[in-house]
Amino acid sequence: MRVESSFTETIFGGLTRADQRHWAGVYLEGLLSTPGKKSIRRLAATRSDEESAVLSLQQFLNASPWDWEPVLEETIRWTERRATPEAWTVGVALQPKRGQYSAGVHRRFVPTAGRSVNCQMGLGVFLSLEQAAGGQIPVDWRLFLPRPWCTDAKLRERARVPEQAGCRPPWAYVLDLVETLAARSAGTPPPLVADLRDLDDVDPLLRELAARGQEFVIAVPDTQRVVPLLAAAGPPGSPGAPPAAGPAGVREVLSSPAWQRGRGGAQRRSMAAARHGRGQGFLVRTASAPGTPESAGRHPLRLFTEGWAQGDRSRIWLTNLLDRPAAGLLRLTALADANRRTMDELESDFGLTAYEGRSYPGWHHHMTLMSVAYAYARLDGSHPRCAAPRLLPA
Repeated sequence: MRVESSFTETIFGGLTRADQRHWAGVYLEGLLSTPGKKSIRRLAATRSDEESAVLSLQQFLNASPWDWEPVLEETIRWTERRATPEAWTVGVALQPKRGQYSAGVHRRFVPTAGRSVNCQMGLGVFLSLEQAAGGQIPVDWRLFLPRPWCTDAKLRERARVPEQAGCRPPWAYVLDLVETLAARSAGTPPPLVADLRDLDDVDPLLRELAARGQEFVIAVPDTQRVVPLLAAAGPPGSPGAPPAAGPAGVREVLSSPAWQRGRGGAQRRSMAAARHGRGQGFLVRTASAPGTPESAGRHPLRLFTEGWAQGDRSRIWLTNLLDRPAAGLLRLTALADANRRTMDELESDFGLTAYEGRSYPGWHHHMTLMSVAYAYARLDGSHPRCAAPRLLPA
């Protein structure tokens, strides 16, 4: 499959050398055309069976010092000219690896698999496009670096991890992705939608997003602690006043008898309407962590779930969209499922887990080119698995 030259000139025009632009086009066409495993050798074969093509493509991906950020910026602009994002979504990619020398590799427990795997963990941000365009376009990635990758200088040097790439909790990578995308995108940022149940701690992310005025709908771990904001019924201790509510886990809050009784009255409802008993919610605030000023959790949030019964394991969400109708919130939560399907599609058809190298720059090069390939396939309408109507011209 040949990619239109106008597209490659737009996306890769910022690469300083002609050979870099050439091999970026080869890699892109290989991702779009090669069935099955997206190995360097098979991608190079889209243009030439010569060994020199394999070596050149490998050199371009792993060793050539080209900056992937301008490529991602152009991809965002190219995408936003074709469709308006209704939300930004976050995806978590676990990429199995052998050995211990690939950048960021570590053992991590995967709840869906029920076991620990040796893997890299990437966090990506996606433009979730309006229904007419469909699809979620990945436009930026971060490679999670666990603690050993902060302290072992030889390990970092071997994988060419840059000095400025420090070790941070996963939530900080998500915040960085959101801030970077806000700086690159046109217009007002849409809501952020993310299923982050499997991350260790998202409380600081909620605080930071709320403080920045970024709208969000985030599925949180059961360990997320909140303080219910009870309906006013007189001063504390007066007849009819509700008891003081302390911090509790979100699932504990939704399971408590007091909250079950309050679904229709005593507790303050955060949704004006619910459909078939779904989408009900209440006002809460995040519980301040030890040593954190109480004001850090001052922003009211809506706690809700997509469906609820005792013992239910439905996703539990927190949002600062206090006035959004229930149907609108449920539409946004569905985008998290759409993101998961996109991640599956990236893995099966676009080489999400196919990167064979070990270097930090090489990982970002591959993830960038994979994102460009998906954007072209989705919005150009020429890929058989992702065909969508061609929209506005660039």
